[in-house]
Parts: sequence; C-alpha cells; structure tokens
Amino acid sequence: MKTKTAAALGIAAIAGTVAALLSSRDRRNRLATTMEEHMADRMEKAMDRLPDEAPPNLVRNLMPKLAEQQEEILSLLREQNELLKQNERVAG
Repeated sequence: MKTKTAAALGIAAIAGTVAALLSSRDRRNRLATTMEEHMADRMEKAMDRLPDEAPPNLVRNLMPKLAEQQEEILSLLREQNELLKQNERVAG
C-alpha cells in the first residue's frame, strides 16, 4: 500500500511540474501573486491572534516608535553637522 501511495504522489508531483512548465509565464505570475497574497493574509490573521506581549507583536508595535526616534536622531545629527560646518568657517 505504501508503494502505491508513493507512486501516486510521485506521478502527481511530475504532472504538477509538467503542468507548471507548460503554463504561460503570465499565468504562473498570477498564481504566484495569488499565493503570496494568500500567505500574507494568513500571516496577518495569525499575528492578530497572538497576545499583545508575544515577541512578534512587541516588535510590530515598537517599529513606528523606533522609526520616529530614528528620524529625530537624524535631524539632530544634521543640525549638529551644520553647526560644526559653521564653526569651521568662523574659525578658518
């Protein structure tokens, strides 16, 4: 019985591969896009079911705060750079 099952799975895998190779590039791209959207939807639903203190949700909740802090740091560094340039011009 296991041999028949293995043979059937092998034939199905070969048939699927041949069908994929014979299908048009456009059709394969549409299928890939559909599968990506489906996986992203499932992942989003799985993340929504996690508790707020779960590590993935902690990271997801922290990302906007980190981006805001990064922008603030970059702004301060730009300002400091300008002040250093002005100071060099005055001293030079």
